[in-house]
Amino acid sequence: MWAFADPSYGPRYLAIPEGPGWKIRVCGPAACFDRVSTDAGPELFLQREGRLGDVSAADFPRICGVPISYGLCPGTLTIEGRAQRIKLPETATVGAG
Repeated sequence: MWAFADPSYGPRYLAIPEGPGWKIRVCGPAACFDRVSTDAGPELFLQREGRLGDVSAADFPRICGVPISYGLCPGTLTIEGRAQRIKLPETATVGAG
């Protein structure tokens, strides 16, 4: 299930358990869209209750098709990969061989 975050977090806010920097596909009953996660969450006990993550208050009605007063809506989350390239530390084995 998706929940919404306080509007003060901004219109592109997205918290998923894997943390920030992931390219994902967010889907709900009304729409799907691609977004990059900006934060980690929700808390583990909420994940155990079925929470996928928290979307912005602007995105919630778009994907759920209902106003934020509904609080939660069903949905899916597909992680596509890291949004930014991560530089790995150099090691003695890099380039060897």
